[in-house]
Amino acid sequence: MNPDPSPKPAPRRILLVDDEEEMSFAVGLMLKRMGHVDVDYALNARTAYRKLLDREYALVITDYQMPEINGLQLVEVIKHTGMQVPIVILTSEGADSFVDKVIQAGAEILNKPITMEELEEVVKKYL
Repeated sequence: MNPDPSPKPAPRRILLVDDEEEMSFAVGLMLKRMGHVDVDYALNARTAYRKLLDREYALVITDYQMPEINGLQLVEVIKHTGMQVPIVILTSEGADSFVDKVIQAGAEILNKPITMEELEEVVKKYL
């Protein structure tokens, strides 16, 4: 019997990283309402990184302001290790210099507070 030569479908799993459980719950609920039921959660960047080593994700959505390792640092670590996962940073930072740093690191920004429409638009780019 020959193995199936067709490519495996891309994962549709999303990793949501935020140290504030209420925010994680709210964004996770929006994602689930949009039909994305495979959402994993991490309360900090270290846990997120471990999850990324264990599973394949189609998208990472991370908060910027987190203790120890912020969202931009997480992006840099992920990109440095060669992982090819798109990353969106949720932030209330609006300075041009910050936006430039995020773009240079290879991520996208969504400004808080986010709407379901904004979240859906960015998620559709990657899933």
